[in-house]
Parts: sequence; structure tokens; C-alpha cells
Amino acid sequence: MAAEFAQVQQKYAEEAQKRVKAEGLAQFLELAESDSDRLRHLADDIWADHATLDAQPSPLSPGDCPKFLIAGAGIGGILSAVRLIQQGFTADQIRLVETAGGVGGTWYWNRYPGLHCDVEAYIYVPLLEEMGFMPSHKYASGAEIRKHLEEVVKKYQLEDKMLFRAQMNKAEWNEEAHHWKVDLTTWRGPKGQDEASFSVNAEFVYMTAGLLAKPQIPKVGGVGFAGFKGDNSPNLPASEWGSSAPAPRPSRWCRA
Repeated sequence: MAAEFAQVQQKYAEEAQKRVKAEGLAQFLELAESDSDRLRHLADDIWADHATLDAQPSPLSPGDCPKFLIAGAGIGGILSAVRLIQQGFTADQIRLVETAGGVGGTWYWNRYPGLHCDVEAYIYVPLLEEMGFMPSHKYASGAEIRKHLEEVVKKYQLEDKMLFRAQMNKAEWNEEAHHWKVDLTTWRGPKGQDEASFSVNAEFVYMTAGLLAKPQIPKVGGVGFAGFKGDNSPNLPASEWGSSAPAPRPSRWCRA
């Protein structure tokens, strides 16, 4: 049995190796760094209500020192905040920093038609008992998960404790003061493009941000994605793709 298991592992390792490219991450281009306006705008937060967010008072100001500072307002960040409250801390002692314009993490960014979670909702969706919530389907829709997370935030009074359109860039421990110095970048304005930076302090820092937060596309030859204009594009000779085959369409990026 052990020998058979080793053979299976070896087979999978060999197959995986066939799909590994030597250029690694260099084969991809982050959309935010593209020279093409048409591609770069795909990294924008189209769900953010910038006017409403700009009108709200900021939960963090330069020099503030919350007890807990949480990076990310997806499931991990929200659940971390709730567990702290359940242990006796107050919402006022907690601040969350989120790059998006709202809560939900991957369920904020991804909203394509028919989107459902591929893990059973009864074990994936958090705080079901605390919220008295029963998912409507075994595999819940993205919209239902996002709505549930928004309700969790309301129940535990975390709505005004979240700094949206902001990113934690650096956290450095100050041994003398016994707290973390955290550098933040924020974005404001009607299109969320007015950038500013400031620092805050925190006794404890939670890192719950996702690993796949930057949308990217593969670097392809020829005119690339930037030059692709659809079927029968004059920039894409049929001979490049094959005269009988339709020109491929770049897929919509996915942010996790």
C-alpha cells in the first residue's frame, strides 16, 4: 500500500512539473501596472460608492493607537474581530483596514452571474448559530455570503470601525513603546484615486488579508491583450490564430 501511494505521489509530482514555467510570476502582468488604460481600469473597484465613503468620518487618523488592528475585512478579518468581542473586548478597541470599498473579501470582488461557493455552506459560512442564520442552499451563492457578512458586521457594531480603500504597507515593532507602528496608504476622491499616506500605532496586529488580491493577466505574444479588439480585429491576422478558429477572448479576471 505504501509503495502504491508513493507511485501515485510521484505521478502527480511529474504531472505538476510539466505545468511549471521557469519564468514563474514574471509571466504575469498586474493589471494596475499595465500601460493600457483599457486593461488598467479592470483593477478598479467598480463596486465602491466613493461619494458615500468620502462623506463618512474616518475610523483611523494619523497617530491613533487602537488595541487591535486587523488587515482585511473578508471572512478572516471579520471573524477575528468577532472572536475578540466574544472574549470581552469592545468594538471600539478594534479597527479593520480593507483595500476594497466594502466587506466580504473574495465575495466582495467576485460577483459574476451564477457565482456559488464550492464548499458546503453549513461548514464554510461563519457564525451561523450566533446569527441564527441557515443558508438557503447547500452551496450558497456569493451574494448570500456577502449579505451574511454585512449582517455580522452590523450585529457586532463594526460598521464604523473599518477603514475602506486603504492598505497596510508596513508594520514595525517598537520595543520601547510596546506597540506596532503601521504605515497605511489610503485612496479617496470621486474615483478613489486620490492617494495619501499616514501612520498609526497598535498593540496587536492581525494579518488576515488574502494572498490573491492583485488581479493579473498572462503576458502573451503578438499584440497581447492590450491590442486585442475582438473577433476579426485588423490587429490580429487570421493566420495567427488559424483561419477557421475564432480569435480567443481574454477571460474576465478573478480576484480572490
